[in-house]
Amino acid sequence: METISFHSGAIDDLKNTLEYYKDISQDLLGRFKAEFEIRLHVISQSPKIFQKTRKNIRKCKMNKFPFHIIFQEYDEFILILAIAHFKRKPGYWKKRKS
Repeated sequence: METISFHSGAIDDLKNTLEYYKDISQDLLGRFKAEFEIRLHVISQSPKIFQKTRKNIRKCKMNKFPFHIIFQEYDEFILILAIAHFKRKPGYWKKRKS
């Protein structure tokens, strides 16, 4: 199991997404949080199963929500670079570095 860290931009992405779902319904917010936690667990256990987009950057598709978790592998940890919507502002996160 690898340690997961978050880029400050990814933290902002997550906060914005949580606020969006909170405004819609508590149930939807809870379902998003639950799936997000499951996906983080899978990423930490088996990061290499996810599609590589470039260099060490991979993306994990959320199953029931239109988001990818974009992450970069390092020897000691995994850095979450973005929680990116499938269609909004594609590639906005590409300038984020550790």
